[in-house]
Amino acid sequence: MNISKGELEKIRMIFPDLTNILYEGESHAYERYCVSVFDHVLSEDEVGLIYPEEQSEINTRQDKFKCLIQGLYESTPIYTWKFRRNRKNKLSIKKPRSHTSFNRNCRFNELTEQYGDVFSFIIPEYSLIYTQNYDWTHIVESLDRNKLNLFKEKVKEAGLYCW
Repeated sequence: MNISKGELEKIRMIFPDLTNILYEGESHAYERYCVSVFDHVLSEDEVGLIYPEEQSEINTRQDKFKCLIQGLYESTPIYTWKFRRNRKNKLSIKKPRSHTSFNRNCRFNELTEQYGDVFSFIIPEYSLIYTQNYDWTHIVESLDRNKLNLFKEKVKEAGLYCW
């Protein structure tokens, strides 16, 4: 573990039911939001927008998510997590060791509509958990609407939408 006991205690204090939200993907303590290149949930007629034909559009979408995540990394502590041996009682929380390793783990240049569940972060400053997902839409589990509004400003600056 590369974080102090104090940091771990602070995370556990800020995030109630942390193990369940990370392991089960659900908790009544959290509200779920989406961060997306789209400003709304796509209708059945709009699903084709998920699959851009031009490489330039894919690059633009990748860059928006990269801008958001790197901006967060540079402005506030971000923690990664995993369950060792896929066991619920073996939650491991760490800080990325360097900017290079952080970028390598995110694999921004591989982001597409079919590429998800690669990274997830605990972000105490905004009381949220950010998880990469499919279809150019990432998932945010939030505890505090006021802090979420601050996070939404960062999302907007990156050219993305939070709904």
